[in-house]
Amino acid sequence: LAEKCADKRVFFVKSYQKADETGNPAYCGWVFEFDVDYQLQLAHGQPTKKIVLQIRDGEKEEWSVSRYVGAAGAKDAIESFGDEEVLWVKAAAWNQANYDFLRFWRHQGKLQMAA
Repeated sequence: LAEKCADKRVFFVKSYQKADETGNPAYCGWVFEFDVDYQLQLAHGQPTKKIVLQIRDGEKEEWSVSRYVGAAGAKDAIESFGDEEVLWVKAAAWNQANYDFLRFWRHQGKLQMAA
C-alpha cells in the first residue's frame, strides 16, 4: 500500500467512497477492517495511543491503544498488561471466524474483553 499510495488516509477515504458506490456490504466490511488495522498500528506507535473513529452520522468514538499484537503474541501480552492499559489483538487470519480484533482491559481488577 505504501508503494502505491503516499497518503494512506486518502486511500481509505476513496475506498469507503467506492464501497458505498458498489452497495456491497462485504466490500464495506473489508475496507473497515483494513482501516481499523491501519489506525491501530498507527496509534500503537504514537504518544497519544488513541484512535478516533468517525461514525457515518457524524458521531465519533475514541479508543485507547496501549498495545497492539497479533494472535500469536496474545497470551503473553494478556498475562503482562497493566491496569491502565488497553490491549488490542489482531485475528490470526484475515478470514478468522467470529472476530477481527479483540480488545482487553481491566475494570476493578477483572479482565474485560470485547470482540
